[in-house]
Amino acid sequence: MENLSDIELVQNIKNDHNTNECLKELIERHSGIYLEIVNAYMKNCPNPELRQDIVNDKEIAIYSSALRYDEDRGAKFSTFLGNEARWKCLNASTKSKKNKLVQMTDNMYDEEKQKSFSHQYQKTLEDEVLENFMSQIQEIPDKRVKKIFKLRYKGNKKLTPWRKISEKMNLSIQGCINIHNTALEKISKKIKNKYEITS
Repeated sequence: MENLSDIELVQNIKNDHNTNECLKELIERHSGIYLEIVNAYMKNCPNPELRQDIVNDKEIAIYSSALRYDEDRGAKFSTFLGNEARWKCLNASTKSKKNKLVQMTDNMYDEEKQKSFSHQYQKTLEDEVLENFMSQIQEIPDKRVKKIFKLRYKGNKKLTPWRKISEKMNLSIQGCINIHNTALEKISKKIKNKYEITS
């Protein structure tokens, strides 16, 4: 297997020919680049378990990248894998940020104050924060922001994949993620200041 190129290894995996041996060789060759990308993008991640989950997914990620890789597009497999790893990290971080809005309301009061408020009042505050968030999106001049958020969070529990959003927006995946994250960061700061929320 050492004499085979990455493309030949990938083709064997797709054709279910010596899959285990070929995958083992791909993992041996490209684990380094996968871990390098993960470490670079997740080094400041506040959730070490999230980073470890992505590290543990290394072999699955390399296998699924092999199945999706298209040599006709002209990119090396290592480049494709690097982009897949980067996307995986950014997507995981974004999911974490989505949950942060709800978590923010949990940090608004210490335990004693929480006991003094009814469940109904806490729910109202959470709704107010989320409504404020949605109104902030409407005020952003860049119309792409509203469209990206609408596509990303359709009201379903499952997030729309960045790949689909990229196709509908006619932008790169990274471009869509950057627009989303920049807007999310600005809005989150405004909301934190309004409600005096501390991280």
